[in-house]
Amino acid sequence: LDSCKQTLDLSMMAGDLTMSTQLARTGSHQLYGHALLLAGKKQAALAQEYMAVDEVHKCLTDKDQEYAMPYFWRGVVEANLGQNDAALTDYATAEATHRKAIADLPPMKEKYSQTLAAILKEHAALLEKMGRADEAAKVRAEAAAL
Repeated sequence: LDSCKQTLDLSMMAGDLTMSTQLARTGSHQLYGHALLLAGKKQAALAQEYMAVDEVHKCLTDKDQEYAMPYFWRGVVEANLGQNDAALTDYATAEATHRKAIADLPPMKEKYSQTLAAILKEHAALLEKMGRADEAAKVRAEAAAL
């Protein structure tokens, strides 16, 4: 937790100088959020993931693969908090963004498809947990087809 917080603090001190610093700050929010989640501090983790989403909006668009990841991680925290509808919405945003990124940058298709498949599996697991087995099966089938 301390290392992640230190990294975040340093990224905040750097300011919004370039796209690179904004992406680093996005990652810092995400990693600090992950650490908070693992420490059982779910609400604080969610706050960091919201900040990561806000940060990514400053430097990327919904056709960039990196734009998707804060949505995915926010969805993970939401699912851990039992905010299933919000998590499903964030997973869907992350998935749609990956599909756009694959179309926009074909040479990255294999790598982006692997990440998309992992997100789809998390999405399917949440649907299964919610008792929506038919929907979960469709999402798993899409993941398997990648």
